[in-house]
Amino acid sequence: MRIIKGKKISKGISIGPVFHYKSDQLYIPDYNVDESEVEQEIDNFYLAINNCIEELQQTRELVLHHLDENHAKIIDSQLMILDDTSFHDEVISLIKNKNNNAIKAFNKVITVYEEKIAESNSSYHQQRDIDIRDIKKRILHHLINNENYIDGQIDSPSILVSHSISPSDFFNLEPKNITGIITTEGGSDSHLAIVAKAFGLPYISGIEKLDLITDQDEIILDANEEKIIVNPVSSKKKDYRKELAEYKKQQNRKIEIVDETKDGTPFDIKINIEFIEELQGLDENSYKGIGLFRTEFLGLERNAFPSEEEQYQVYRKVLETVGDKPLVFRTFDFGRDKFIDMLDMEMFHTDEAYKDWGGIRLCLENPTIMKNQFKAMLRCSKIRSFKIMLPMISSVEEVRQAKEICHEAEAEIENEHVSCDNIDIGAMVETKSILYNLGELAEEVEFFSIGTNDLAYFLLGSDRKEDSIIHHYHPKMFKAIRKIVKAGQEKNIPVTLCGEMGADPYALLGLAAVGIRSVSVSTNSLAQINEEIKNLDIEQMGELDSLIFNCEDSETVLSILKEYYENFTGKQIEANSGTE
Repeated sequence: MRIIKGKKISKGISIGPVFHYKSDQLYIPDYNVDESEVEQEIDNFYLAINNCIEELQQTRELVLHHLDENHAKIIDSQLMILDDTSFHDEVISLIKNKNNNAIKAFNKVITVYEEKIAESNSSYHQQRDIDIRDIKKRILHHLINNENYIDGQIDSPSILVSHSISPSDFFNLEPKNITGIITTEGGSDSHLAIVAKAFGLPYISGIEKLDLITDQDEIILDANEEKIIVNPVSSKKKDYRKELAEYKKQQNRKIEIVDETKDGTPFDIKINIEFIEELQGLDENSYKGIGLFRTEFLGLERNAFPSEEEQYQVYRKVLETVGDKPLVFRTFDFGRDKFIDMLDMEMFHTDEAYKDWGGIRLCLENPTIMKNQFKAMLRCSKIRSFKIMLPMISSVEEVRQAKEICHEAEAEIENEHVSCDNIDIGAMVETKSILYNLGELAEEVEFFSIGTNDLAYFLLGSDRKEDSIIHHYHPKMFKAIRKIVKAGQEKNIPVTLCGEMGADPYALLGLAAVGIRSVSVSTNSLAQINEEIKNLDIEQMGELDSLIFNCEDSETVLSILKEYYENFTGKQIEANSGTE
């Protein structure tokens, strides 16, 4: 038995065998198809081609918008390859005459192209090699993500071990058989961290010597204690299995979601969703609605912006799964680096002129992307009602511009003889600048949603130490939230809180004291927060809000909240350390 230390990214415990994954390895299914499936394979190939063309055309528009035609021509060489009919014919021939599946046929043809180019020493052909490799990656991604080809490489529950893992890697490897994650690279704000937390998977990163863990080993992944136990002794396994069984028992118990506090004050609890797969594992009776459905996963899975049709199919599936429960879709909220990475645009990575891209600004800078998303959502409006939320609003003008793009999207789909219903549009209040224009903002939207993670950043700065008290206990946070609540009350629009702050039992007391009556939390936090609200007695809080407002720092606020919590419940809990 030996112990390896790492860094906790997502909490939890897993026991089991190991599956090593090479992140640069593409799995090409080596089988032939029946004669009756040939036409479908050809359709799959052309669909992948068309999706790639749409992605590259969006990229070209972006380059043209921010640079010029000369730079935009960089994209044209790739579009020319995708339009090459001789290239298409070679792939189609292998499908028709050899009955190859589309992935196998395309991979054979593109590999021959790569080998020919590799034999040349000219700089022109080397540049073509870059184009070919990018197209190969894009088309294989679209083909492999086709559900007809997803053939999970993990055939039994295992702990995934790799140098690095992308979200697309994760989803292609059969998520239901992944019980934990160990990587060399990856931080708490990485794409994979979002995936792991959404699926409730323990995840440890920072493991330099992955060869210390082999496929023949059985391990205990204890992310709570930031350690990996390789080939544990039987007594250690017994202790951990008992702990894991109790944890699963708590997870699987039926939850009856309350709609009021102990003293009868109405209180609304919804959930935040990161990925559509989360819905498939939820008991439909265990939640009352989705307060925040993050749509970024569509890009993270594909490492590219999805087409209007791809989005429409996913949003429709979500609506059908949720039934008649309230649902709020948030429009794309990518940071600049994530956005550029999806478009494979290394030319912008170090450009200081674009360092502030993100949230709504990024989409407004690239209206085609935003319009496609609005069109997909509007097409779904006939299925049932739902709401749309705009992220990272810093000015009222940004909301007006977004609504104008939405009106254009509506006009375009109506011209296509597709009707749509009106959809309520709300704003995420999470920047410092918008706090000074809440009244005007409330005139433009139907609801507010408070994003506490970013609000803490904008109010208090980014300096965080992992062992420090996190910013959301700071009195400035509670003052800002009270201001947002009052603005909503004055304009008679609902206010929901959607950040980690709402999942913290101590902070929840303060939030209730300053007027929050609706929270949306992760599925992993739902049971605990439901229990906290069930036992919450707002009438007994007295002047808790005044006590918080008179504090100078986070430590003092936390001390007060702890005292109130322990007096009300008789329980003690570990304060949020800010590392989750």
